[in-house]
Amino acid sequence: MEYYVVIGIYTIVILFIIIYIFMRDNHNSKQIRIMAMSLDKANKEIFTLKKELNKKFQELEEHSNKESQTIQDIENILYDELEKFSHPVNMALQDVEYNLKSQKQYLDSRMDKIDKALKNMSIPQSFSSADQDKINKMALEGIHEDHIAKELRVSKAEVDFALKMSKFK
Repeated sequence: MEYYVVIGIYTIVILFIIIYIFMRDNHNSKQIRIMAMSLDKANKEIFTLKKELNKKFQELEEHSNKESQTIQDIENILYDELEKFSHPVNMALQDVEYNLKSQKQYLDSRMDKIDKALKNMSIPQSFSSADQDKINKMALEGIHEDHIAKELRVSKAEVDFALKMSKFK
């Protein structure tokens, strides 16, 4: 009976861990979607800025003969303008990338901790290894489980459990 209670408790703990991981994953997915939408908007802005800059470049190119500016000057001006607009976007993208990497590292470390915790879980035994050895020895001698339980003053369920556990080892 105690064995089923322990298994039930472990099952409930594992169920809560799975639910927590699922909820945390949903939260992280929402954050990633929000970041992706922000990146999409930034890319659209960059695209429109590039279009505008190309138009301005063409206009400047047409006017360059009139104003006697060289194409190199126009390219420098356009490059400076593009740099002004793209630098904040680039910094924001780097921040997003850093945040995503740190989020991934955090989740990976949490998953490793959970894996280690699950691997370290074992079913506790209410009797010592000496009792375990005595039970195994008496069972090998052909003594019935009821008699073993009486002689060692443990329950029949513990004797049965010990014999089953010795089969797994």
